[in-house]
Amino acid sequence: MTERADKLQQLHAKIRKLLLTQNFAVLATKAEPCPHTSLVAICPNRKLTAIYFCTSRRTRKFANFRVSAAVSLLLDDRRNQAEDLNKAAVLSVTGRVRELRGETRTAAGREFLQRHPTLKDFCALPDTAICSIEVDDFHLIHNFQDIFSCFPGDLSQNLSQAKEPHPMDLKNYFSTTQGTGTLATANGKGQVNTAIYSRPHVNADGSLSFILANRLTRSHLRENPEACYLFLENHPGYQGCRIYLRKKSEEQNPALVEEICKRCKLHGVDGEAKDLVVVHFEVGKTLPLIGDGELLDENFPN
Repeated sequence: MTERADKLQQLHAKIRKLLLTQNFAVLATKAEPCPHTSLVAICPNRKLTAIYFCTSRRTRKFANFRVSAAVSLLLDDRRNQAEDLNKAAVLSVTGRVRELRGETRTAAGREFLQRHPTLKDFCALPDTAICSIEVDDFHLIHNFQDIFSCFPGDLSQNLSQAKEPHPMDLKNYFSTTQGTGTLATANGKGQVNTAIYSRPHVNADGSLSFILANRLTRSHLRENPEACYLFLENHPGYQGCRIYLRKKSEEQNPALVEEICKRCKLHGVDGEAKDLVVVHFEVGKTLPLIGDGELLDENFPN
């Protein structure tokens, strides 16, 4: 892969991440004498070619796009901090909106409520419309003034060509994102256990490594190599990811234990050090925290 193609793939991945992790966006509609903006809950479709939202038919925005279907969405990952000027990514989406009806409305509504279950009662009201923005193009603003534009087809084409996730994606994500993680395992009888774990160590080949003590999680993995790591980011809303894993190997490696423990309370603690092992996992697929749209292709064979 050339440097330019690699950069292009990373930019496409950044757009996909914003669409799949941000639950709300500012919707701009045309109005007289000036544009009108509203905050809406959003849900992109699987191909990222359309974005769903719901609204009452009695709202100003609904009246506006019945006159003009041209709309724009703005979503971002800012955290209301000074460094957002350089670190935050902003996505502007332009397109045309329409109200969905019949089976199309039912299917889109089901997908929307998977992401926004608290809006179930609102969506069931007879005056609520479920709408779809058919995307014309995306404009990503990052690093303060860098602008990158692409079409919806570019994202789906790039995703279909990327049979394996770029190994730096998770590395960059976990090195810059704070949050809480849990690792779920099951033994040979299917009995399930979950435990809190810090962010994993991302290896050069894209695999993940965790430090395990000689406890239930490690015992389960001896019988059943499958696991799932859930990561909840430390800011408002339910943002994060679910990573499906398969154990590859484990090793006693004090130097690697020390490196991985830099961010956790085990750093410098000798009491359990002799019982700690590094367990390496192959990454199968990565899903957003809420919803079933895949962020990365599945790698495990059926």
